[in-house]
Amino acid sequence: MKLKVIKDPIELDLMAIRLKNTQAFSFDTETTGLDPWKAETFMLSFSDGETAWVVPKRYFTPKLLSSVLTDIFAEPKKEVIGHNLKFDLHFLKNTFGVTCYRQLHDTCLQGFLLDENRPNGLKPLAREILNYKTSEEDLVKKWLEANFSKKEDYRYDSVPEEITAPYSGSDAWLTFKLHEALQPRIKEHFLDLYNNERQVLGILYKMEQNGLKVDVPYLQELALTYELKATEQMKAVWKIAGEEFDVNSNDQLSRILFTKLGIPCPIFTAKGNQSTAEEALNLIDHPIVEALKKYRETAHDLSTSIKSPLELVDKNGYLHSDYSINRAKTGRFSCSRPNNQNVKKDPAIKRAYIVEPDEEAWLFDQSQIEMVGFAQYSKDVKMLKALENNVDLHAMTAATVYEKPIENVTKQERAIGKGTNFAIVYGCGDRKLASFINNYMTEGRISDQEAAIFKNRYKAKFPAVTSFTQRVIYAVKQNRAPWGHFVRNQFGRVRRLDPINKAYTGVNHLIQGWAADLMKHGMVRLEKSLGPLWRQNIHDAIRIDHSKQWNTPEQKKEWLMEVSKCLTDFPEVEPNIKVTIETFNTNWADAVEVKL
Repeated sequence: MKLKVIKDPIELDLMAIRLKNTQAFSFDTETTGLDPWKAETFMLSFSDGETAWVVPKRYFTPKLLSSVLTDIFAEPKKEVIGHNLKFDLHFLKNTFGVTCYRQLHDTCLQGFLLDENRPNGLKPLAREILNYKTSEEDLVKKWLEANFSKKEDYRYDSVPEEITAPYSGSDAWLTFKLHEALQPRIKEHFLDLYNNERQVLGILYKMEQNGLKVDVPYLQELALTYELKATEQMKAVWKIAGEEFDVNSNDQLSRILFTKLGIPCPIFTAKGNQSTAEEALNLIDHPIVEALKKYRETAHDLSTSIKSPLELVDKNGYLHSDYSINRAKTGRFSCSRPNNQNVKKDPAIKRAYIVEPDEEAWLFDQSQIEMVGFAQYSKDVKMLKALENNVDLHAMTAATVYEKPIENVTKQERAIGKGTNFAIVYGCGDRKLASFINNYMTEGRISDQEAAIFKNRYKAKFPAVTSFTQRVIYAVKQNRAPWGHFVRNQFGRVRRLDPINKAYTGVNHLIQGWAADLMKHGMVRLEKSLGPLWRQNIHDAIRIDHSKQWNTPEQKKEWLMEVSKCLTDFPEVEPNIKVTIETFNTNWADAVEVKL
């Protein structure tokens, strides 16, 4: 690697000319933190595979550097390579005002598609794929350890340039070299899948840039309300316990439950300790447990749904969550900082998510998409017919097992049918079946024995499902490729599994990955067709916003139908895919369903 540290505008221009004349270049940023909306870029690095250029931001005015960067990233056919590229593109935009929607390549994504079970960080991949042993990172770490007493106080921008420049340059160079090594493997095995995935990365970049608007003053008031509520609920636990204690301490809670109150412990941890996890508490019938559950729920909502957004919101009231398609091993979307895929359905919390005054929000949900995939792969006639006729699949399951008309199925029976359907999809074993089903029940509980009886009847009534699960397990054990034992969905995604201990999870991984890929293909279609204002992904649903101003009601209907078509029109999928639509122009709690 040739390292060139840029120290004057002439050298910067020469670098720009060189990069503009290459078909592809890699790109990396060094930043003061991990939040692209609060941290800053202090160093940039580029590589063409031979030379690594390092650009310390301090040498140039933002205006000068921005103009050069705009020029570098302007060519639409240029291939821009990064490792976790979306992160670097955000800093490029937020620090320098430069946007890149080019031919994007991400070596982290490439590594993930080739083996989702291994660490796909830049350095681990470089060691495995390139046999590269780096010392640059160690030098940075040693300097930080020597100059800061706490890790949380580390200031990477304070590290001397003679240490950070080789580190930054090697990251860009390694990224280029990894792309050279990994892309031929991608072309051989996963080209179509990868090409769709990298288009999704561009969509997620836009979604994160746009962000979600929240009502900050309302959230602040809600935080005070929930803090008071949590305090009162904690006092209720203390009253039953007969003393004050730290309800968040497992050791102290264990002492209260199993020693002082003498409650038999139903579950022990792997280390032989008494468990106070939710799974254990669900098996205990005692007033203190009910009080504790209420406190835990409130405390969890306060932390994840209220305080976390308040800590992460930008100065304009927007949340810019981090969406990933290579964190969950199935390829399913995941979200963090904060997790806007898991906003609680409580209207008091959904009220905080608002829309700009001149816009309206639209939520499109691929209804029961995992069950559609279940029917697609199992070829179960009853399921396929139910989906074709818009029959409630879970109610149909209960009606079939209980041998009664569907209109006579109770809420509890439907919950049992729903829980069993998803238990099989998610690979839930018999031991946890009852607990799994009970999560879907609003009243009453089902015993282990009742759950087992229902499942046995289910297997008898749906033989195609049993046959399908057995085929998947057999396939995991028999399918063998250079990358290991696996299942592959119809979009080409491979999930590698331990054939001895994890073959039973093959159904879950197959269908989850299929559902995720279906949504991704729909999003790519939608981007090409309409280029919408992306706001949010919620696994099988998306939120996109649109101006309130429509030329005609017909135009609005045509737009809604086009979005729906992009998300449902898949000739390769046998069951009908349905989309439910909700809209709001104030806050999420006021969303109403729309019928086309």
